[in-house]
Amino acid sequence: MGRKHVCFACRHAFNAHYNAVGPTTCPGCGGPLEVLSHRFRPPKKREEAKWKVAQYLAAHGFYYQHIYEHPWGGHYITYPSTLVEAQDFVTTYQAQAAKRGVPSDVPVATLRR
Repeated sequence: MGRKHVCFACRHAFNAHYNAVGPTTCPGCGGPLEVLSHRFRPPKKREEAKWKVAQYLAAHGFYYQHIYEHPWGGHYITYPSTLVEAQDFVTTYQAQAAKRGVPSDVPVATLRR
């Protein structure tokens, strides 16, 4: 298993081994790379709306790790596919968000176009 190094600026994802130290900047555009779980399946480059959803989720601490239906366990929740669903998802499951330098709030309007 590994992880994904994702550039939201140019919509590119790189596979990386779990223990590998990958680049911190995109080799294509020089933008910052986000490290997501191997569960992240990058959308096609032309699917801009899906990339915005992934960027919004990552900005709020959801790096495609397992999210449970209840805090004590249960079924895994599938990740949302639209921005409206993502906003509800973040609100509902904020307690399960990863805590690695996540800003307290990133408004939808600040997402890259």
